[in-house]
Amino acid sequence: MYRDRFLTHLYDACLAAQEFQMDEEIVEDLKQRRQDALDAVSKEMAWEEEKCRITLQKVESRFVELYSVSQKITPATCGFLTFFTYG
Repeated sequence: MYRDRFLTHLYDACLAAQEFQMDEEIVEDLKQRRQDALDAVSKEMAWEEEKCRITLQKVESRFVELYSVSQKITPATCGFLTFFTYG
């Protein structure tokens, strides 16, 4: 008896699948927000990539400049052998 009443109330309280679907406006708004967030992240990553690329160019040019200035090749001859010293 109680079981039958409980099951009747339980079935009455069940929601249909259509009641769980979101409005189309909400779905479109969520899609637009997600796309905006992805665009913002892409822009930020592009900026970080450019910043790192410029920094790498500066570091490479500085070390190449230092290396090319400080390296001198000095030949030394000892009999029939020729040695090159790098300084």
